[in-house]
Amino acid sequence: MAKSKTYMIRGIKFKKKTDSLMMKIFAFLLKPFAPGFMTDFWTTIGTTIYVPDAAEVDTSTEDQFYTRFRSIILHEGQHIADFKRYHVWFILTYLLPPLLFAYGRFYWERRAYFLQLIMYAGNLT
Repeated sequence: MAKSKTYMIRGIKFKKKTDSLMMKIFAFLLKPFAPGFMTDFWTTIGTTIYVPDAAEVDTSTEDQFYTRFRSIILHEGQHIADFKRYHVWFILTYLLPPLLFAYGRFYWERRAYFLQLIMYAGNLT
């Protein structure tokens, strides 16, 4: 099986979800809970951001892509930074089922959404 193409944009790895066997498996498992997983959600695993086809990572220039999705890239980029800094702790607290440790996911998402709020306030480019 061919390896999925990786797009490097501003030092961040992006892959199309439809090119990833792992994302297709996740989509199958999540279908009852998140039927739009492949088309509606960006997903960051480790240091790679998986994007829906509609993001057009393969047909846009780097500047077009970054400008169009800057808010989402900042959000997902924060997850990458947290993964690099806190590695195992980030994985455990983010992925544990919400009933067991809901605060973990809240903590990491709050950090990522905070960057988006700063950007929308005009204080971050």
